[in-house]
Amino acid sequence: PRDNTVLYGTLTLPKNRKYSLAILVSGSGAQNRDGEVFGHRPFKVIAEFLAQNGIGTLRFDDRGIGKSQGSFEGVSIDDLVGDVKGAINYIYSNLTPSQVGIIGHSEGGIVAIK
Repeated sequence: PRDNTVLYGTLTLPKNRKYSLAILVSGSGAQNRDGEVFGHRPFKVIAEFLAQNGIGTLRFDDRGIGKSQGSFEGVSIDDLVGDVKGAINYIYSNLTPSQVGIIGHSEGGIVAIK
């Protein structure tokens, strides 16, 4: 992120060497990397399904959630966009996917198109 907040997440990669990769962006409110709600973890389910079908994913805890640093209180859309840009920079600095896309849920969809 642009303010150097350290975010932690999970990288799920398919077995094949050439793969596309999607960044999963959570919806409104502070959420963990799995988008956990009432014991259901939809982002984990999506990540595992995509990996089985040749697409990698990167999902991360929102600021102040799970292992991520910082605070979610007062976070703006621009901060969230910066977090996704940080994820993109991480991917291109450490991996070699053939393509990178963004999948956003709810507010994450707004962040994805910015």
